[in-house]
Amino acid sequence: MAAFILDASVAISWCFPGDPTEDTPYSRRVLKELAANDAVVPEIWAFEIANSIFVSFSKRKRMTEEQITE
Repeated sequence: MAAFILDASVAISWCFPGDPTEDTPYSRRVLKELAANDAVVPEIWAFEIANSIFVSFSKRKRMTEEQITE
């Protein structure tokens, strides 16, 4: 199995499947790759995801509290 590095910005894009700026051929291809292979992430990945969720909720109003809980 070939591992690959997963970027947080690609992973967070999967939270917005109907948004054409987020739902791209590249992000869909990476998701398919993840189904077949393992991914590695940098140590700060969890912080990058948390920051993206915070910005999406508090500044851009793209997420609800319910979505965050999910």
